[in-house]
Amino acid sequence: MVNDNRHAFLHDADALGGRPERARRMINDTRGAVAELAARAVGPGLDRRLSEEDLALVRDFVRAYGELDENYRYRGSSRAGYAEPPGGPTPGRILEPLDLVDIAKGGLLPLAMLFGEIYEMQAPIMEPIGGMDAIAHAFYRRTRRFITLNAQVTRLRRLGCGARVTWRDRTTQRVRTWDADHVIVTVP
Repeated sequence: MVNDNRHAFLHDADALGGRPERARRMINDTRGAVAELAARAVGPGLDRRLSEEDLALVRDFVRAYGELDENYRYRGSSRAGYAEPPGGPTPGRILEPLDLVDIAKGGLLPLAMLFGEIYEMQAPIMEPIGGMDAIAHAFYRRTRRFITLNAQVTRLRRLGCGARVTWRDRTTQRVRTWDADHVIVTVP
C-alpha cells in the first residue's frame, strides 16, 4: 500500500473555499510559496557566518527547490500540474498557484501534505521475489477457477443489484452472457 499519492485530492472545508485540490498542486504550491519567502530572507544580514558565495549557493538551491523565476518569485510550477497539459506542439499551461494563506486556513492540510514524510508512514520500497509480476501470478494461481482468459467483453450492463456481462471467446468466437453479483473492471 502506498500512502503518498500526489494525484489524490486533499480537502479541508476551511481551506480554498472548501474546494478539494490535488495533493500535487497543494504540496508544490506550498513549497514554491515557502521557497519565495525563504529567498527573500536570504541576504547578507541572515547570518554573518555565511560568505557571499555561500549565500548565493543557498539562494540558487532555494530557487530550484521552489521552482522560482529569475526574480525569486513563485509563479506556479509544472510539478503542481497543468491547466492545459503539454502534448504535441503545445508546451502546456501550468496552473495558477494557490494562495499560501488560503492553504494555511486548512488545519488538517499540513498533516495530509506531509503524511509520506512521517517516519512510520514512509512509502514501502519492496519487490517480491520474482519481480512485481509474481503478485499477479500468485493471485491467478489462487483464483484461476473464477477467471476467464481471452474473453473480449462486448457489453456490460447494470442489472438490478448486479450486472450482465456479454463477452466473446477470442479462441472460438462464441458469444456468451453471464449475470453476476459483482464485476471487477480492470480497464487501464
